[in-house]
Amino acid sequence: HKNTIVGNTVLYGATTGEAFFSGVAGERFAVRLSGAGWEARGSELVAGITYNWYDAATGGTLIGTGSTFTTPGISGTTNYYVEQVSTTGSNCVGSPRTQVTATILAPLATPVVTVVPADITANSITFRWTAIAGATAYQVSIDNGATWIAPSSGNTGLFHLVSGLTPSQQVCILVRAVGTIACQTSTSASVCERAKPDVIFIPNTFTPNNDGKNDVLVAYGWAIQSIQFLVFNQWGEKIHEITSNTQDANGGFMVWDGKYQGKIQPVGVYAYVAKITQKDGTVVQKSGPLNIVR
Repeated sequence: HKNTIVGNTVLYGATTGEAFFSGVAGERFAVRLSGAGWEARGSELVAGITYNWYDAATGGTLIGTGSTFTTPGISGTTNYYVEQVSTTGSNCVGSPRTQVTATILAPLATPVVTVVPADITANSITFRWTAIAGATAYQVSIDNGATWIAPSSGNTGLFHLVSGLTPSQQVCILVRAVGTIACQTSTSASVCERAKPDVIFIPNTFTPNNDGKNDVLVAYGWAIQSIQFLVFNQWGEKIHEITSNTQDANGGFMVWDGKYQGKIQPVGVYAYVAKITQKDGTVVQKSGPLNIVR
């Protein structure tokens, strides 16, 4: 077994499992992180062979024996040297020693998460962070680290959208940068933000003239589950009533097209009364003047 049969990168970075080889290993065979230091593994498949570990290519201090050697805590790239030793009585020693290099990966910077007001609505929040040098992916958690998922912008994306919120609901997020190996990570501080409180808005003017602009009166509010809307003319006569639970993509409910008995009503001041049932079950009453203009 004079020639190398296991290359320098075989098992590099491995954390579990077994592999069996008989022969000469490359310099960085089976180096992996273990506890406070690095653990280097050889092979004792050849009967009568053990291993000595040194801190120098020749001479030096014997710092370990056997097929496994765990370094003390190290802060930078460090070389160790291993030699085969016969245990059959011949005391033959393999030469030269094989160099094993333990490389410390640079720590990743901590992600900084921000939210700008434009990224907050009554039912969604977008969290953003800047790119981290050396990171190959990002993960996010909104349950304090219990589970981690890819951001909505993708594994290498720099933002995450949390949607489907209720008004004023709070969301806290952790962002984790991941390096070239799974254990090389850096996690942000927890950042919390609330969705906007919902504001029920009913315009007091609209223009039902069939020009395609502001022809229908729309009541807005993400918290609205359903709305009962009544309209009265100048003499107190009820001319319109509708109950709607159909909300459009902008949070709006169409409540009046300006017609009574199929006819567009004249320019003037009307009055409305609205009974609004919100998604949390509470009921809100609103009323006020309503202007038809052209």
